[in-house]
Amino acid sequence: LTRSSDLEFDSLKVGDGIEFVVQDRHGKTVATQIRKLPRGSVQIEDVSQRVYCGEIQDIESSVKSEKDAKNHPYGTLCIPEDDASYRFFKRDLASLCTLLRGDAVSFRIATDKRNGQERATEVALRDFVDKETRETGFVFSVKDGFGFISCSTRNTNIFSFLRSR
Repeated sequence: LTRSSDLEFDSLKVGDGIEFVVQDRHGKTVATQIRKLPRGSVQIEDVSQRVYCGEIQDIESSVKSEKDAKNHPYGTLCIPEDDASYRFFKRDLASLCTLLRGDAVSFRIATDKRNGQERATEVALRDFVDKETRETGFVFSVKDGFGFISCSTRNTNIFSFLRSR
């Protein structure tokens, strides 16, 4: 970077969008005439207008921290009739819900302008009930239309009427 006369160089922060001119100086490529742009004006990916329907193939269970979640895929989904699959990250979820293998989802496709890689984004559970918490577990006991479920994420058994939706 070289200093630009109309920009306070110290005002730039990591992640700021900028506009600049590329020049060759003494065999080195440098950016000049740097101008800070309004927040959100630099887009590094194109997001499809079309909303696709697909199915969750896999959810990553080995992501341990928020830092890991930013860099590692959260899961994979597929469009069964096209035999296409797309990875997605936690930041690509449209809402906070638990996704499970086989769930029907809607999503858009984001294409990175720099390298052409595609991923799913705005991933949403198609039959999502607001404020729903989905969990997994095992049937612990069954009696006359009700029972108890042993949860896989908490140390308790939960009562339930055992009937289909």
